[in-house]
Amino acid sequence: MKHSEKTKQVKYHDNGKLSEVGFYKDGKREGECISYYENGEKELVGYFIQGKPTGIWMYWDKEGYYDWIDMDQV
Repeated sequence: MKHSEKTKQVKYHDNGKLSEVGFYKDGKREGECISYYENGEKELVGYFIQGKPTGIWMYWDKEGYYDWIDMDQV
């Protein structure tokens, strides 16, 4: 059985700043995913296992305040 590798995907906003960095394996999200606002500030850090959200996700509003959610309890 052949094991597929994780591939990194990077997306950018129209202004050229980083929008999202994530990984895929077998066409599904896998591992850490980080999203950014258009100003470059971090918006979200989350994790996936076989395309399903898992673990603690942190998110920030545009003023820099943050909160978290346990995706395993949703």
